[in-house]
Amino acid sequence: MTLTANQYALTKLYLASFARAPETGGLNYWSTEMAGGKGMNDIVKTVFSLPIVMAIYPDAMSNNDFLTAVYKNCFGKLPDADGLAYWANQLVNGAARSSLVMTMIDAGLGTPGGTPGKDYISNRIESAQYAVAQQLAQNKEIAVQKLIDIMATVNADATTRTAASIAIDQYSGAKVQGKLADGYIKGATVFADTNGDGIWNQGEAITTTDDQGNFVLTGAKGPIIGRGGIDLSTNQEFKGELKAPEGSSVINPLTSLQQGFVERGQNIEQAAASVAKALGFDASKIDLQNFDPLSAALNTTASAETKSLGAQLQAEAAKVANLLVTASTTLVGAAGGAANISQIDAAKAVLESIVSHIATRNDGIVSLTDKTFLQSVLVESITQSNNTALTEAASKVTSMASSFAVVAAASAEKVNAIYAAGGDTVMLLAQIAQTQSLSQGDMATRLLNSAASGNLSSVESSFTGTALNSAVSKATIGELAPGNETVSKTVAAVNEAAVTAATPPASGGSGGGTTTTPPTVTPAAVSKNLDSLLGSFSAPATFDAASGDGIFNFSDSVATASYTRITNFGVNDAIAITDGGSNHLVVANRGADVVFTVNDNGTVSQITLVGVSTDTAIIGSLSAFNALGIGDVGYS
Repeated sequence: MTLTANQYALTKLYLASFARAPETGGLNYWSTEMAGGKGMNDIVKTVFSLPIVMAIYPDAMSNNDFLTAVYKNCFGKLPDADGLAYWANQLVNGAARSSLVMTMIDAGLGTPGGTPGKDYISNRIESAQYAVAQQLAQNKEIAVQKLIDIMATVNADATTRTAASIAIDQYSGAKVQGKLADGYIKGATVFADTNGDGIWNQGEAITTTDDQGNFVLTGAKGPIIGRGGIDLSTNQEFKGELKAPEGSSVINPLTSLQQGFVERGQNIEQAAASVAKALGFDASKIDLQNFDPLSAALNTTASAETKSLGAQLQAEAAKVANLLVTASTTLVGAAGGAANISQIDAAKAVLESIVSHIATRNDGIVSLTDKTFLQSVLVESITQSNNTALTEAASKVTSMASSFAVVAAASAEKVNAIYAAGGDTVMLLAQIAQTQSLSQGDMATRLLNSAASGNLSSVESSFTGTALNSAVSKATIGELAPGNETVSKTVAAVNEAAVTAATPPASGGSGGGTTTTPPTVTPAAVSKNLDSLLGSFSAPATFDAASGDGIFNFSDSVATASYTRITNFGVNDAIAITDGGSNHLVVANRGADVVFTVNDNGTVSQITLVGVSTDTAIIGSLSAFNALGIGDVGYS
């Protein structure tokens, strides 16, 4: 978009007086004044008489000091002797300081390329013009502070102009790009919630994250919401929703809290300060909506302070994410399942409850290990949900709240202990990811199932104290930084240790051994393809292995997403999981159930064998399961 002569003149005026581009409101105001007959010279005089501008160029300044300030602000350099003498003579001969600044800018723009100060003023004028043009084209005003921050980075280096253009696109909504992260989440839906109703509507910008969690939205207005997909750090389906303020380049659990405060009436900066105060970090050191903790912590060229802050904020984000998932799954279970309240709606209620509790505390500080706080968050989520089924289950939720708080506090305490231990940053982040894998996987599933009965005592005993430490040590994880070989080696070492910890000593059981190919089964067995049952994460298919002849040869291809629960799996039954290749198989207890999960580049297949082991059995590998002697599972 090409600016009019008046818009261009006002852009130069704003740059000269306020050191930034005009916001849409200011531009429109002065444009209206000019359309009404007010001359540019009068507007220049008015603007330079404003207190904010007088603070930069006070009347008490000598002519030389005034001109030196103009040279620094407009050209990024000190005046040369000839230039200083020339412009000082103009002032002596009666030129007004305000109009002289504008004349000096035009003179600087007209000098030959290579003249000292020319690139500086040219880059800043071009960036300011671009900011105006994008605000007008997108019909979106960029906040004044953001305009100040953007222009503060532009100098004689052409790369600073490029970076400013990216930031202008971001905050105008022309092109919003960034990362969706718990760990990085691939295959997720990201959209701009223009009308603020929390759901995607026709005409709102929408996209899908790539294999590294990146997103790009074009013409985005309003807060940004991300949901679904696969969390690369846990290799699990992401079950909740994350959001961030308008123009954010990061969407994570911390920006979700930030947007929660925005929705309560705070501006973006106030909301960031509220989150920082609540969780105990310094908001002045980062721009929360644009700070990627994982990237900062793993950046080998970053300062020690930045890497440390990245690790700290990733720990805080993990605790918030774990709470959102565990609390919301507990609510879904209590309400009678996803048919009565979705995981996303339950997570929204939990987030609103957390923000509400922080906002109403006198000091605005909370601890995610505080059982009283956690108990209150769970119970208040009922009201925040405005859901009939959950309201009817209020007494059940209230009765479980104490046990839930114990489990959630233990999870947060584990993250705190890992962070406090320090050491190698990559290992620290990997161990935090193990707590996320456990909390958002097995722990969440146990909470979901147990909440249906209203009793979390078995969950409490399984995920606190030494039992929790043991479970975390056996949790496998995915990628923290896709493509980073050094990080991948640490992840592989952690997973190797987890598998070793989960594999009990050989016990001489009477099962089918530890074959890695589909097992041979009784010839009379009935073949059953699990993919054909069309089970999904929210509605897994259920099959009774005692039906028919009672002997089944099940098959499941990991190339097709499927979720199946098999009851009465017996000694003569078998499952062949095929097309495994280099894909990742996780075998884990979930109470009396044993769950097999395979992730094929984001396509997840999960088979739950109901009631095939005791609560105390340790099943963390294929060989450990086959040693039980209750039927075989092969993986190839």
